[in-house]
Amino acid sequence: VDCIVFDKTGTLTRGKPTVISTKLLKNIVLRDFYELVAATE
Repeated sequence: VDCIVFDKTGTLTRGKPTVISTKLLKNIVLRDFYELVAATE
């Protein structure tokens, strides 16, 4: 066996990735962050 992969979050079994936490960089405005998140949705 060369590789074993565990799916602890359920993204493979349920097909629904989930964001658990976020961390803003110092130079990012909260409104800009929300715009980026909305664009990736």
